[in-house]
Amino acid sequence: MDNILNSSYIYKRLLGLLTWIDAEEYKGYDPYDTLNSPLFSHITLNPIKYIFLQCNKYFPWNIRSLIGIKKNISPKGMAIFLNAYSKLLRIDLPLPVQDIINKGLKLQLSWIRENKIELEDTICWAINFSIASVNSERQKNDPSSVLACFMGEALYEYYLNTKENDILNLLVGIANFLNTKIPITETNDGICYSYTQHKKDIVFNANMHVAEFFSKLFHLTSNEEYRNIAKKCVNFTIKNQKSDGRWVYSISEGGKQRHQYDFHQGFILSSLYDYIILCNDYRKDIIESLKKGYNFYKSCLFFNGQSFWRYPKRYPTDIHNQAMGIICFSKLSNIFDDAMEHANKILSWTLANMQDNSGYFYTHYYPHLTNKIPYIRWGQAWMCLAFAELLTSLKGKGTI
Repeated sequence: MDNILNSSYIYKRLLGLLTWIDAEEYKGYDPYDTLNSPLFSHITLNPIKYIFLQCNKYFPWNIRSLIGIKKNISPKGMAIFLNAYSKLLRIDLPLPVQDIINKGLKLQLSWIRENKIELEDTICWAINFSIASVNSERQKNDPSSVLACFMGEALYEYYLNTKENDILNLLVGIANFLNTKIPITETNDGICYSYTQHKKDIVFNANMHVAEFFSKLFHLTSNEEYRNIAKKCVNFTIKNQKSDGRWVYSISEGGKQRHQYDFHQGFILSSLYDYIILCNDYRKDIIESLKKGYNFYKSCLFFNGQSFWRYPKRYPTDIHNQAMGIICFSKLSNIFDDAMEHANKILSWTLANMQDNSGYFYTHYYPHLTNKIPYIRWGQAWMCLAFAELLTSLKGKGTI
């Protein structure tokens, strides 16, 4: 294998990232935090909010402090950090890395516990900014199925290390939130959990995050109800896969498909893999779905370790796409012989082109321009998880 997989080199790059995150105290900016600016407190027109949000999202220079946006802790970011650090804790790492992971786990879990929202017998968390589209606005402090599942997946990984009963109680509370607060689409093919509480919709990666979460809860409890929910989510998702292996991002109530092909394909494949393993479901149609999705992902969304922005559009190279590629191919290396080679290529390209000397990762790469804004969730949290998944897979193969 390429010498990028030399363990000391990976640990050095990982330590640089962890040290940078620790110094920032997990606070930072987000690509979608524009509406936290006080400039928008009196603007009511969603199209105007949407235009400013999109412009600021892609603007390569960070003007957030100039328009009153403060660094903040990202709930989803903290979930991803807890997930990554919990996995890293199970690897024999050098002492400097171990020390910073142990310190981080305490801070992450404390924040997650203190910021949970209890609604009757359910537990959830909420986003820390508003998001505007052309016709609507998702308000700040709004829970979602995806955020709940990210928290659930992270707490699952933490529970594997500690077996703390209160963590299991949190996981059950998340399950109750998904089953009582999130609208569900039911068809003869299966079920689809919506993205938020406010409307019934079909978003395939969100539905598969639910499947992954319930697979993990089944693994801990042996409760067949949880496995049955996961199975129905998977059935719905694979029935809606295109013949070439891709999934559209979403389908509206009117049946309009949103053709967006990017890291969300990796989300679906990663969740499908976890479902197969944890629920021991190796039905032929599921394995064929995984193979088709994998072939589309590796052949259409990456070129020599560099991701496409949204297939077939090439640029910008996005750090979220890069991280998800490393995560997905690392996981799937347990099934596909060439997957670790792809994970290695993506990591090699990313370290060479998108990691700053101070440790953090850049957001967007163009042939003649790089957006170096260090988004705490979009780049740093996801690359932490990418390192964790890669090292976990290499440990399983006995190469570190």
